[in-house]
Amino acid sequence: MLFPIDFWLEDDIRQPRKQRHTIIRIHERLQKEYDFKGSYSTVKKYVRKKKYIIQQGKEGFLPLVQPMAHAQIDFGTFKYIDAYGINQEAYALTITFPYSNKGYTQVFKAQNQECLLEGMQRIFGYIGGTPIRIKADNMSTVVAKILDGGKRELAEGFNRFMLHYRFLADF
Repeated sequence: MLFPIDFWLEDDIRQPRKQRHTIIRIHERLQKEYDFKGSYSTVKKYVRKKKYIIQQGKEGFLPLVQPMAHAQIDFGTFKYIDAYGINQEAYALTITFPYSNKGYTQVFKAQNQECLLEGMQRIFGYIGGTPIRIKADNMSTVVAKILDGGKRELAEGFNRFMLHYRFLADF
């Protein structure tokens, strides 16, 4: 049998966040509708425990195990001071392998397709192979256009590079 509080909290799951019961509102409803004589702190303890139990039933997780030979790629920017003492900005192309927790970086003066492909080629040569899959964000050097349904039209140079090195790309 569900107690009124249980029913209200279970029903709140399907409601917009702003329309859910607060502990104060639950306490007031109990007093008004059920002639409840208990304290606010008693209701507060029960509601918190019930919400914790409800949360435990939800399946929300990220996989902790990453597949072998899968990589992630991204450009990042950083600032440095050159030999003449002048502030400069450069771009770091980084390929990481979550399975082994290894990462490889190449530094460039620009963030364009030529630098992307050159950096990837150097890293593939250094590690002696190519990942099966590479996960990337929607970099303009990789994705020419995002189509309906989340599909991507790849930039021509990246597409040819991908076919040459025989890896798949995820976004």
